[in-house]
Amino acid sequence: MPEPPDHAGRPLGEPFPWVRAAHESLNQPFQQLLRAMALCVEHQLHTPTLVLLYSAIDTAAWLGAEEPPGIVRERFVRWVDRYVVAALTPPRCTAVELYAARCGVVHTMTATSNLTGRGVRKVIYAWLPSRRVELAEMTAIGNMSADHVAVQGDELISAFADGLNLVLPQFRGHLG
Repeated sequence: MPEPPDHAGRPLGEPFPWVRAAHESLNQPFQQLLRAMALCVEHQLHTPTLVLLYSAIDTAAWLGAEEPPGIVRERFVRWVDRYVVAALTPPRCTAVELYAARCGVVHTMTATSNLTGRGVRKVIYAWLPSRRVELAEMTAIGNMSADHVAVQGDELISAFADGLNLVLPQFRGHLG
């Protein structure tokens, strides 16, 4: 008898798509991070998922930076602009908004950073089975669209994994 589906509609224990797609091509550290994110999502541990995701993006951006690696914000925004934002469903957040979200989540475990409220919208997340569209509609009803942008959390992870698969060959010399 097949296992009942989890909150994302897939059989329990079956990998999320980004883990399955990246399994063969990613080096071990990134495989472990993606698998840890999948476990966190499966158990609805969204803040730890985001901490892992933003840390992984930081690492990928550092590995892909020209010498010298540069300022964290610049390389994060450049990498996310190049490999993540375009893969998200419109209307999209910006790379700077994701950087602000990263700062908030990684440094204070909140959605607020020094950039939010200063022309940078606060990122709020929907996780399956909830949808980003529904969250965006709620922010519009509450007159918060100018200050908030809705992002599908699982789609963000998938976009990161896809971007990583595009650039991983150039990282091979950096990873042990």
